[in-house]
Amino acid sequence: MIHASTRAWKPKRKRLMLAAFVLVLLSPALRNVDSFPLSTQPMYANDRAATARLATVIGRDASGAPLRLSMRIAAATDDPLIAQSSVARSIRDGRATELCRHVAKRIPLRSPMVSIEVVREQVDVMAMARGAERFGTLKVVARCDVR
Repeated sequence: MIHASTRAWKPKRKRLMLAAFVLVLLSPALRNVDSFPLSTQPMYANDRAATARLATVIGRDASGAPLRLSMRIAAATDDPLIAQSSVARSIRDGRATELCRHVAKRIPLRSPMVSIEVVREQVDVMAMARGAERFGTLKVVARCDVR
């Protein structure tokens, strides 16, 4: 036999558990913390500028044409954020020439690249997204020969 007070408690208990679940789910947003189970992702939530400054490494062929390097060759990683921060740190710490030499050693033997440049790049993000041929300006920080 079920007591009358037990039946009255069930709907209240369900509502209380639902409210607790919703509170836990929304707690990161309420506390302004990027955390599980709800990520506010503040680095992606704001408008970005039309241009971006990047630290990167490029190759040059015999005619001087720029050749984009893979992240694996440029920074020994597959993660773009790690690659960018690694190159930027090398520039900031005055080790751009050392980085250039390390990258040059990773260039495959049959590559058309004859030189490597560690650069600061000002990129027009929208032009790059549209696939424009030229979408930024380069400032060479270090240059070295391949082989």
